[in-house]
Formats: sequence, structure tokens, C-alpha cells
Amino acid sequence: MIKLDYLTLLSSEPVRVVNIGSVKPIKLKDVRLLGYDNYNIYVSILNLNRDQFLKFFKIQDKNISQKDYFDIIFDEQSLREMYLHIFSFFMAEKVEVDLKKRCYLVYYDDFTKKKKVIIGLINKDSFDVLRSIILQLNYCLNNKAETEKPAGKHTAELLKKQKKYHELNIKINKKDDLNFSLPNIISKLCTYSDNVNLINIWDYTVFQVFDQFFALNNRRSIDMANQSYSIWGGDYKIPQWFENSFNNKN
Repeated sequence: MIKLDYLTLLSSEPVRVVNIGSVKPIKLKDVRLLGYDNYNIYVSILNLNRDQFLKFFKIQDKNISQKDYFDIIFDEQSLREMYLHIFSFFMAEKVEVDLKKRCYLVYYDDFTKKKKVIIGLINKDSFDVLRSIILQLNYCLNNKAETEKPAGKHTAELLKKQKKYHELNIKINKKDDLNFSLPNIISKLCTYSDNVNLINIWDYTVFQVFDQFFALNNRRSIDMANQSYSIWGGDYKIPQWFENSFNNKN
């Protein structure tokens, strides 16, 4: 499995994955346009391992033990269309289903030559790699809405179950708490940061927002420790404000 380095995660540029395509770091304005609940749905589904997926969707198939995770999804139209929506949101290029090749094609339109240029595909061999990269870029580092024109009625029905997916997200991520919800982090970061505000924060990626939030929290802790020492004195080890807290905790 590919583990992205810290610099790549901090960047706002798409991450090129060989033979697949480019995964775009989602910005807050992208989340706002999609809808926060829908974004949580997408991330929650990507976070499911095979067993969790089977249990949640109550999939019953006598040959299920012989199927890969990807095949389970691709064999069911509603699940296949659901993942088409998810991949289309997180990929920089366009995505479509190829039933004959049993994969998702990743492509862009070459308007000069008036044709599609296929640059990669998502299949059983690349499925887990792509899921992992998407989750990392969205600060899901400990990985163990109905659209206006849904691709099909099955997809529309699945995307209506926002409440159920939200409950699933809370169950999977035990650290899920209102204090660490994205809207609250946005609000607090804009309040306490020196240069981030509710006007410019929408161009930040989800990863950048979480990273800066935890960095700000570390900075405030150091400032409080310094202030306490300046008043009360005592034994004191000068905090290293430049310590790499991200790699140390991940």
C-alpha cells in the first residue's frame, strides 16, 4: 500500500497515481458544493473494509467468499453506480464504467482530436490503493446526497440514506465528535489563526485545514506553558515548537 509523504499531503496539487489517474485534494469549497453530509457518506464508504461493507449493505451471496471486494461492488448495479459517484468526486479526471472490461475508466476529453483519452483504470488490482490514497488526502490516516441527476434510481435511493450513513461514520470512527467536526474546526481555526478567515479558508484542502488546526492547538499549548513558566518559574524544558508532530503521531 502506498503511504503518501507529508509534503505531498500538504500540497493542493493532484496526486498522480501510475496507471490510475490523478487524485485531487478536496478543498472546502468542493465539500460545500457537494454537501457536508454527502462528503461524510463518501468518506465513510471508502473507509469500510470488506467485512464491514458486506455487513452494512446486508449482501447475501452463496459465492461471496470467492469474490474480491471490488467484484462484490461491481456485480451489483446500485453499488457500482454509487462508487462511480464517489470516484468522480475525488478524481481530477472523468470516470465512467466499462462493463466489458469490468473496471472504471479514467479519462479526459481531447477536444482538438474530438476523442476520449484514457489514462488509467480502476479495477480489482488498483481498488485498495486508490481508496487508501483518497483517505490519506482527507486526513483519514488511521484506516483499518442525492445528486440532481443520479446515474440511476438505485443510486438515488442509496444516497437518500444520509442519516444511516452518518451513524455508520460515527460507529467506525470512535473519535468522531462535534468538537472535531469539520465545521467546528473551520470556525475555530478562523477565530484563533492569525491569517485564516472565513473568506480565504474555502481554498484550503481538507488535509490542510486539519493539519493547521492541530498545529495551532500545539502552538497554543506551548504559549500557555511559556506563560506559566514566566510567572511561576520552576523546572522547565523549553518546548520544541518545530517538532514534527504529524509524523510522530502517524
